[in-house]
Amino acid sequence: MSPSASSSIIRAGSIPNGGRIWERGEGARRAAARAIVAQPLIARPGELFSYSNSGYVLAGYLTEVLTGKAWEDFADARIARYLGDHSLSARAERVLMRPAARGHATPPSKDRPALPAARWYAPAALAPGGGLAGTPEDLARLLRVLRGRLETDRQPVFVPTIGWRHSGWAPGIARYRLGENVFAWGHDGTTVGQVCAVRLCEGRPETVVVAANAAWTALQVGRLAEEILRTVTAIAGPADSAPPLAGYEDWTMPPETDPSGRYARLNATLTVALHPSGDILLAETYSPQDALNWFGAKIASTTGPAANPERLQLYARHSYAAAGKELHFLRHPEATGCLYAHDGMRATPRTSRFWL
Repeated sequence: MSPSASSSIIRAGSIPNGGRIWERGEGARRAAARAIVAQPLIARPGELFSYSNSGYVLAGYLTEVLTGKAWEDFADARIARYLGDHSLSARAERVLMRPAARGHATPPSKDRPALPAARWYAPAALAPGGGLAGTPEDLARLLRVLRGRLETDRQPVFVPTIGWRHSGWAPGIARYRLGENVFAWGHDGTTVGQVCAVRLCEGRPETVVVAANAAWTALQVGRLAEEILRTVTAIAGPADSAPPLAGYEDWTMPPETDPSGRYARLNATLTVALHPSGDILLAETYSPQDALNWFGAKIASTTGPAANPERLQLYARHSYAAAGKELHFLRHPEATGCLYAHDGMRATPRTSRFWL
């Protein structure tokens, strides 16, 4: 399956609570696909960018239907066509047999050390949405192949993105601003407490890879990779910038719109409250699966709002940021009652439902 085939069916949706969605055994991906298609779309395909969404799970299941192979086996063989021997896999038995630095999910504090992440966490049902793991070197090799295909085979198809980090997405790879009219291809990957950023300059051979075993450093690692690439290639001046919602002018909310409320997606619930200063207070509650796998502990409360909200400062209309985090609010241009919180990666619709 080509990247364009999977991109054509990408949808931003939510999956119902519980059930077989988290199973690892045979039939788990089929059950997940059925659960996804039973839910209404939160936006039409191609309307709203959402990274690693449920459309990739559907694409993975469709691959199995069309090829008769497990998605993991298909992905391994497909990558091997371009890389030869490689470490990239979604098979736990392959990933766990390789030596790796222990990942950490949360930073240390004065009261406790950094919290280690689970060694492996990806449910089989959801693996096509981001379950590949491998060495930084092999990730860089794969991205060089993707860059080569985009630059030589066809014109890249960009999907507008949201926030300050990207200037667009093409199938399987992101585009980042390095300077005025200077861009890099790349990807930021996080898994089991690890983070890896790859940057490849457009029209040049240089590749920069930065990795760390601390998941909370993803933003800093990405920026470090870009700064190294800027230094190596002698790119002068500040990075080019654009309004955070430049690609979604029709989705901008009226100034008086209050973004307060509950926003729920597959693995998290966001509770947003407006601060008197105009900033927002954000509380995040993760699904039991993610809380256990990422943070090593079960959620204490599964019914009430999350504790210890974080304050995000207003920096543009309906755009807020704190250290390493951003959140933007949009309204569907045709269904004005549909509000979304977007963290630059994923769209989360406002709802009265609590994920847990």
